[in-house]
Amino acid sequence: MKDALKKKGMFVKKLSNQGEFFRKRWEHKFASALSASQKKKIYMDQFLWHAFSNKIDMIAHNMAQNAERKKKFLFNDETYNYSPLYVTVPKNRNDIHSLKDLEGKKMIVGATSNAAVYLDKYNQKHSNKIDVVYAGQGADDATTQLKTGRVDATLATPFSIDFSNQALKFQQKTVGDIVINSKVYFMFNKKDEKLKSEVDQAIKKLKKDGTLKKLSTKWLGEDYTVQN
Repeated sequence: MKDALKKKGMFVKKLSNQGEFFRKRWEHKFASALSASQKKKIYMDQFLWHAFSNKIDMIAHNMAQNAERKKKFLFNDETYNYSPLYVTVPKNRNDIHSLKDLEGKKMIVGATSNAAVYLDKYNQKHSNKIDVVYAGQGADDATTQLKTGRVDATLATPFSIDFSNQALKFQQKTVGDIVINSKVYFMFNKKDEKLKSEVDQAIKKLKKDGTLKKLSTKWLGEDYTVQN
C-alpha cells in the first residue's frame, strides 16, 4: 500500500499507534453532525478506510450532472448544494465583467468540468470568440496561470475564491452575474440504487432539521443549500 501511494505522488509517513487518534479526529471534523444511527446506516466505519483503496462506493466532489456523466454513473435525486460559478479575475483587473468581455481573451477551466461543457456551447454560438485553456498541471494550475498572466480569467465559486485569497498572497475576485448555477449531487456506481436511496433520505433529514444549512454557512460562508 505504501509503495502504491508513493507512485501516485503522495507523501507517506508512518505514524505508529496513532490510527485511532486520526480516525476520531477526521470523524469529529467532518461527521460530527451525524448521529450514531446515521453513521451506522451509511456504513461510515467502512467508508473511512476506502479513501486510499481502489474500492469507491460514492464520489463527493462538487459533482454536477451532465449527459456524459449520467451515461456512466448514478446520481442521487436530492441535491445537497448549489455551485454558483462567476467569471473570476485577478483582483487588480477592472476590464472584465462578463463572458462578453472575454471575447478574444483566454479563460482556463477544468477539462472535464461543467464549466468546460458550458464554454464549449457558448463558443459554438459565438464563433469561438473565447480562447478556452484547460487546467492540467496540479490543483493550483488555474491560479498559477492567472497569476502569471498566461490566462485572463476562470470560472469559480465565491467560496473557493475566499479560501484561495485567505491562503495565498495572489488575490482574485468574482465579477458580474452568475454564469452557471449547478445543482451538486453525490455520484454512485450505476448498480447501487440502495446506497443512493439511503443518501437521499439522509440529505432530506439534514435539510429538514437545519443541519445542512448550518454546515454550509459554517464552511462556505453562507447558505448554498438553496439556489442563489
